Amino acid sequence: MSLAVTAPRIRSGEPVVARVTAWLRRNLFSSPVNTLLTVLVAGFLWLTLPPIYEWAVGGATLAGSSKAACAGDGACWTFTRCFRCSPACCWSEAFWVCPM
Repeated sequence: MSLAVTAPRIRSGEPVVARVTAWLRRNLFSSPVNTLLTVLVAGFLWLTLPPIYEWAVGGATLAGSSKAACAGDGACWTFTRCFRCSPACCWSEAFWVCPM
């Protein structure tokens, strides 16, 4: 069994759109099963990513000093140190240390 790596097939004379279309057909739509899986995964991502983004970023509370500051349906990042860090953060042995 050979583990040789082959160079990607780059056709310099073809437009980028034609190469992307060929790649999509070859990798995502090469059979009915691959087409079905591609459509199912795309639909799943279409349904799940917008609500996750809205919860984690869009409706999130990023600043505050108490739990009362977390009003709304989004994530409460007021006590998560990584979102409160600034470029003044420094690396200390096993974790980030942020001056408060």
